[in-house]
Amino acid sequence: MSEKSVEAAAELSAKDLKEKKEKVEEKASRKERKKEVVECPVPLAVMVGEARNQPEVAPSPGPHRRRRTGLRRKKKRLLRMERRKMKGKKKMRKKKKRMTKGPR
Repeated sequence: MSEKSVEAAAELSAKDLKEKKEKVEEKASRKERKKEVVECPVPLAVMVGEARNQPEVAPSPGPHRRRRTGLRRKKKRLLRMERRKMKGKKKMRKKKKRMTKGPR
């Protein structure tokens, strides 16, 4: 290899190294910016909540309330006949309760 080609190769490798270094630095700076965005001091949801003067965390319901507060399926409306049957059953229960109350 001639001296010119050696010098040209050295220049190219130096350029490549510079470009690689710049790319790495750019990537690092992007990561830093991303971290800064993630590490915002007050989340937006809390900012919206403060506007309504709500506590940050709602008090957790007791174990007996947890079942009721969970998502429930909507009950399918019964047919007219079934609704009437249920009404009759309720009336019977009511009568039975009234009869068994009091001293025996």
